[in-house]
Amino acid sequence: MLRSLILCCCSLIILTAGEALNVQGVGRCETSHPSFREVALTEALVDAARKGGVEIESTTKSVNFQIAYDQVFARASAAVRGWTKQSEVVHAASNIYELTISATVAPGDPKVTDELAMINLVRMKGSPRLALAIDEQIKGVVAGTRPFARPVVEAAAQRLKLNLVDVGLASEKIRQLAQHAEAVGRTESAKLFGRDLPTKADLLLTIAVTGEHRGTIEDTRGNRRQAVFIGAELRLVDPGLGQVLVTEPVPQSPDPLLLAPDQPIAAATEQAINHLLAGLIPNSTDSPLANEAPLLRMFRRIVANWTVEVDLGGMSRLNLTKATRSEWNVIKDALGKAKGVSVVIPREFDADAISWLDLAARDKVDVLADLAAEATKGRLGVTRTEGSNAYLDPVPQTASATTAATATGDLPAWVWPAVAVLAIVVIAVVVLARRK
Repeated sequence: MLRSLILCCCSLIILTAGEALNVQGVGRCETSHPSFREVALTEALVDAARKGGVEIESTTKSVNFQIAYDQVFARASAAVRGWTKQSEVVHAASNIYELTISATVAPGDPKVTDELAMINLVRMKGSPRLALAIDEQIKGVVAGTRPFARPVVEAAAQRLKLNLVDVGLASEKIRQLAQHAEAVGRTESAKLFGRDLPTKADLLLTIAVTGEHRGTIEDTRGNRRQAVFIGAELRLVDPGLGQVLVTEPVPQSPDPLLLAPDQPIAAATEQAINHLLAGLIPNSTDSPLANEAPLLRMFRRIVANWTVEVDLGGMSRLNLTKATRSEWNVIKDALGKAKGVSVVIPREFDADAISWLDLAARDKVDVLADLAAEATKGRLGVTRTEGSNAYLDPVPQTASATTAATATGDLPAWVWPAVAVLAIVVIAVVVLARRK
């Protein structure tokens, strides 16, 4: 459900002062939104803050709440000292996810910045293991001169106390261990090392930087300046599900960034990227949020995503190959009643191919997959798990399985009455024979 709130340049206005209040907040969002839980939690926090006497109002334009949820999340969380989940539900008819929280609201400091609010959240909730994958394609700059964007991103992440992990080093180490295990004949150990690959990072931030260094040009005052055109696209990826959660394009400005002519080209390029990620270069989009620091905005979304994971449980996906409609329904019902599962979200059903559903749960995906297999009474079995994905395939019906089914009474309905009649006849014959 798309909802618009007045929030672009958000400020917290204290309406009442006094002690902290315990209130209830409700948030909703369509499950088709890739960050539906973050949006719903943000709306619930805003609702709770408002009921506790803290309003969020705008000084500029109105923007779509589902696009700018991260901005409100940082500010609203500063006014809410703590919260716990009361209930979660997905309304099947509308595919609306509804979250109800119990929150403690206290008027906060309206001067609290987004960065400080996020640092406080990281201290309370911890940090996800964040991996970086950065690709730079900049014409006019020698490839491999040095990484330009990475130092900028790492410095910003460190200020927010985020936990950066080096996926490259971890992957190489795990690959070496798997190769060694395979070489000495420990095949099962090698498989375990291979399965560990997607679990070394909770979130992956990819940044693709494109641009061009066009040498020096003359500015409006007749001075020579280095001209750099620069743009980027930031993506937040759940490596377990293989799902893109957020895409943040930062288009190139039609006008170049003009820099001092005596700078080395590499230094000028790094300065241009720094300006771009800090929102200091006007770009070509008309969004009122276009010139806000895109890197800060992405980090806000990372903190919001992790807060949801900590408070509401992680997301897992079950992929069911050629599941029947009855198996699909049985699995949904069984998981919906499971203690560790908060929400079951049916995504797609296809009896001839792969059906899949998403789960918000405290349990790991292998536990959820086993529950699903048990619900089908062995008709589907778990074949593999990868990250937050589990795959279930039909179990072949062997001769022994058929025999076992027969032994446990999987026979036509007329068989047992016939057996009973036959037994009565045999008994009668025996009795008559003895009387003679």
